[in-house]
Amino acid sequence: MAAKLREAREVYEKDSETIHWFVMQDVKDATKFTIVERFEKESSQEEHLSNPYWASASSLSFPTSKALSCTSLSSLDVRLS
Repeated sequence: MAAKLREAREVYEKDSETIHWFVMQDVKDATKFTIVERFEKESSQEEHLSNPYWASASSLSFPTSKALSCTSLSSLDVRLS
């Protein structure tokens, strides 16, 4: 699983409007991951979803007993003045 997630990162970070694509792993349960994708703007996801690799993403063998969830958030500008 980790190798496929690294491969996905290499592919998705090449999308033109992707700022960052990274994976975090739960420290207590090695089967739990969180993927954080940062795009320049919301419409940037269109390129991401049309990437041919997306169609092969189903090859990632997620355990069927665990639910996948997707949440959209926006960055909060917390720069110091």
